Amino acid sequence: MGETFHNLRIIGYYKGQPAAEQRFPINCQPHRLVLKADTDTLAADGMDTTRVVVKVVDQEDNTLRFSGKVVTFEMEGPADFYGENPFALPGGQAAVFIRAQRQPGVVTLRARADRLDVAQIQITLV
Repeated sequence: MGETFHNLRIIGYYKGQPAAEQRFPINCQPHRLVLKADTDTLAADGMDTTRVVVKVVDQEDNTLRFSGKVVTFEMEGPADFYGENPFALPGGQAAVFIRAQRQPGVVTLRARADRLDVAQIQITLV
């Protein structure tokens, strides 16, 4: 009577050895925001720029391509922000750009979305 469902785990093999693994939770809901910069250090020269990718992920860190979350950004520090604010995450992810100003320091970028914890990343300008 009734079925018990479990999280899905897929293992890919190459020449008889595990080569890749992917996990999918049974409750595939937005779990958190992830921010990842291409670099965590920029030259404070007024031109150096990095891309910051924001993703909404599930409990296993899989990108949720159909989540429809709207993200709002806040930034502190000597840099310029380039990108829509706020904006929806098409395909579960998108990117913004941070350009260093001409003074050293630390830039803090925060991303917020309804019902998820705030994600934060820091970039050092030297």
